[in-house]
Amino acid sequence: MDKDGLLFVFPPLGISVALFFVYSRTGNPVSFGIAILSFLIALFMIFFFRDPKREIPYGHHLIVSPADGRVLKIENEVSGRKALSIFLSPLNVHINRVPVSGEVVDIRKRSGLYLAAYKPEAESKNVAIETDILTSFGMVTVRQVVGVLARRLVNRLQVGSKVISGQRFGMMRFGSRLDLLLPSSAELEITKGQNVKGGSTIIGRFKDA
Repeated sequence: MDKDGLLFVFPPLGISVALFFVYSRTGNPVSFGIAILSFLIALFMIFFFRDPKREIPYGHHLIVSPADGRVLKIENEVSGRKALSIFLSPLNVHINRVPVSGEVVDIRKRSGLYLAAYKPEAESKNVAIETDILTSFGMVTVRQVVGVLARRLVNRLQVGSKVISGQRFGMMRFGSRLDLLLPSSAELEITKGQNVKGGSTIIGRFKDA
């Protein structure tokens, strides 16, 4: 489980234990009901903040998925870069992973709205964190975007850090999207609507490798 999840698991779990104790002494059905509800909330938080191990494919030319979820869009930008978006539902693993090996050269935080993450306008209007990673094939930008429920973005990278593909770097709470901008030399191997897994699904590779 990701360390950020502890703040969400312990409070409802503590309330549940306390109210079960009250129920054992008083038999109050209200205490029992709230205790059950609190326990279920704690279980969901453990599920949401899960951090499963992943088999990371090796290859400096490979591009791995930065998140679990469904591919929302794939398109070529006017600039020549290739863009794709992955939508994360509350049931997906929300740990984010580095898609390519390289060096973090810039991290930008953007203020904005909290529109539903699957809406096209969320890409440019929602609160987001953009991370630029310089690789031997060009610049790769990872954009974490909030949604209606995802009100906090966690990015643990630092400018100047060397990163490797598949490395954990943050997460999003509780439903959101992740955009990826790639150099024109990237050849994508996924399709719109496909489900991908962070760190383990190969979404593309650089053709000049």
